Amino acid sequence: MYDLLVKNGTIVNEEVCFKGNLYVKGEQIAAVALCDEVYEAERVIDAEGKLIFPGAVDAHMHIGERDADFEDVKTSTMAAAAGGVTTCIDMPLNLYSPSVLNADAVQLKKELLSSQSYVDFCMWGGFTPESLSRIEEMHSAGAISFKAFLSGG
Repeated sequence: MYDLLVKNGTIVNEEVCFKGNLYVKGEQIAAVALCDEVYEAERVIDAEGKLIFPGAVDAHMHIGERDADFEDVKTSTMAAAAGGVTTCIDMPLNLYSPSVLNADAVQLKKELLSSQSYVDFCMWGGFTPESLSRIEEMHSAGAISFKAFLSGG
């Protein structure tokens, strides 16, 4: 049995649009089928007249804990989810902490995002003169890529 059935929607992918059903088990899409293929699910959402798109990836977000005048992890990822974003890639340098310039900062950021994010996430590491010797440790800790800043002199 599936956890969720989203039925009768127009499923859109890179190749085709078709009326169908989408099945979820755990937190992942487990099956996609035509409307006449119906399997049991604990919960059902009727998506008749609706489009079902793959989740979007926002590869440039600045997520962090900030003062009361700015969005935080919860509000920024809630807004992302409301707009169809299922994965956020956090930028390494933020106005507020934590900036990701070493393995400890990668771990701290992962813990912060894991505890409050409404979507999946990953993060860039910062590539600065000061962090150059820490690139491998940041990658081992979970940074998926590195952002460098070039400036003229």
